[in-house]
Amino acid sequence: MLAWVKRLSVIPLLVIVGASLLASPAQALSGYTCTSGSRHFMGDIVGYVILAGGCVPGGPGITIPEGTFSCGYVNYVPELGLLNGRGC
Repeated sequence: MLAWVKRLSVIPLLVIVGASLLASPAQALSGYTCTSGSRHFMGDIVGYVILAGGCVPGGPGITIPEGTFSCGYVNYVPELGLLNGRGC
């Protein structure tokens, strides 16, 4: 395969990956209220992570039964009501 054809085939992949990286910080600005979940310390580099279920948008941060937290990165799956956050 020609080198320029290989490069052209990589461009759509880079666009998709770039868009997903840009979308993540916007999600971190939203608040979520979850019916279940827990916060775990994963080490000095990662910090705390939150794994939660029964989540719906709304609230001042990430609210789980343990309390309300702010996270640097949040991934929310609305179809399943699942959420994970890092740097909380």
